[in-house]
Amino acid sequence: MKHSLSQRERQVWNFIAAGYTNKEIACYLSRSHQTIRNITRNLYLKLGVRNRAQATAHFYQAYYHTGILHRILKAFKRREPRRQK
Repeated sequence: MKHSLSQRERQVWNFIAAGYTNKEIACYLSRSHQTIRNITRNLYLKLGVRNRAQATAHFYQAYYHTGILHRILKAFKRREPRRQK
């Protein structure tokens, strides 16, 4: 990685790799959609990727050999996001 990621960026990256949309991530983390868009944009810049597919591929490459990929994805199985008010 070119730059270290913040805890929130790593968290959003995990959600992206698990297939969540920005809206779902925003609901689940109780943040605005715009905040998640900003975090996602910064994440893409730091990872050197252009889209969700590349970010997901980068995620799998980064975690595939560590043995924790299964635990990360299991923790982020699709669940009902919190409803945004």
